[in-house]
Amino acid sequence: MCLSVQFAAQDVMVPWHLHPRFSSKESEEAKNEGSSPQEAQCQEHDGSCAGERVSHERQDLKKQGYVTFQRYYHVFKEGELGQLFQLHLKGVEVEKEYYDHENWCVLAVRKE
Repeated sequence: MCLSVQFAAQDVMVPWHLHPRFSSKESEEAKNEGSSPQEAQCQEHDGSCAGERVSHERQDLKKQGYVTFQRYYHVFKEGELGQLFQLHLKGVEVEKEYYDHENWCVLAVRKE
């Protein structure tokens, strides 16, 4: 079963699917009909189903009226996000750093 994505680089373009109820004529015209750059920049841990699963998902979304755009995505290394908080946000303390949904996250609180 394919559950996780492994990105080839820290800075990638990934698909973003606009729900049909928010779609306009302009967004329909801007639709990217080509293959997703994500398919070229990342691979599933179990490579046996990667291309097939992504292709079927894209076709299903297209049939449902979704418009797909590409958006910038930064994949943090372990400790990178917490370090950025500590260096650049005065008066904020990182309580927890954890990995969730393909990227690193922090739980931060304002110091009194």
